[in-house]
Amino acid sequence: MVAKSKAKAKDSSRSGTSYAQVAQEVLNGKWGANPERADRLSAEGYDPGAVQTEVNRRLGGGAPSAYRDDVATVALQVTRGQWGEDAECRRRLEGAGYNLFEVQAEIDKRA
Repeated sequence: MVAKSKAKAKDSSRSGTSYAQVAQEVLNGKWGANPERADRLSAEGYDPGAVQTEVNRRLGGGAPSAYRDDVATVALQVTRGQWGEDAECRRRLEGAGYNLFEVQAEIDKRA
């Protein structure tokens, strides 16, 4: 019973928060840094890719370097396994707004 009431409370608080509001929270640093941010957003029922799209829109569509790690840093994190394996890694990178081809090219440069 307790688990159900907690889940309902989480759902009801989430339903009142739009992606625009969550994107602003991301910009304010409330959700942390990737890859953990994407995981936290997913755990709360948000689509990390949709949130990142809104963040990018608010930042003029450019790569939000002040809010995301650069590709070289992410490539190093991927090689260390910090983003997971295979499909999980791809899902998390895309959800965080990274270009998979750019990350792979950076990994290939380091090999």
